[in-house]
Amino acid sequence: MPAKKTNTTAIGLFVLGAATLFFTAIIYLGSTSLSKTEKYVLYFDESVNGLVVGAKVKFKGVPIGRVVETFIGFNSADGRTSVPVIIEIDKEKLFTEKGFGIKEGVFSTEFLSGLRAKLVLESLITGVLFIDIDYYGPEYP
Repeated sequence: MPAKKTNTTAIGLFVLGAATLFFTAIIYLGSTSLSKTEKYVLYFDESVNGLVVGAKVKFKGVPIGRVVETFIGFNSADGRTSVPVIIEIDKEKLFTEKGFGIKEGVFSTEFLSGLRAKLVLESLITGVLFIDIDYYGPEYP
């Protein structure tokens, strides 16, 4: 009985297809963010000169996110301008072990209640700012 001749074209197409799927999977997984983040919009009335995209967002001194984008907002009703700043918070930096933080994938109402953001100078030499989120106001010492 004669030996069957191997179809090298079929083997080559199979290897090429497998390699294409492998590299596509690597690119897809590399481009997706594995950390769970949520985006929020903060509005500032003052100048944000020194706040750059990628600047840190901190809660009580702990980096929990970054600045994603800034815009200029104009309210035609009263002629006021504000600066909407979109931030991205890494939810894995906050936890519910002590009774605060994330509940079922979103920040709890109790946690968000009273939070305020302010711009803080990170470097006196460069003038770079970061966003500090904390409980500010007369009711919070």
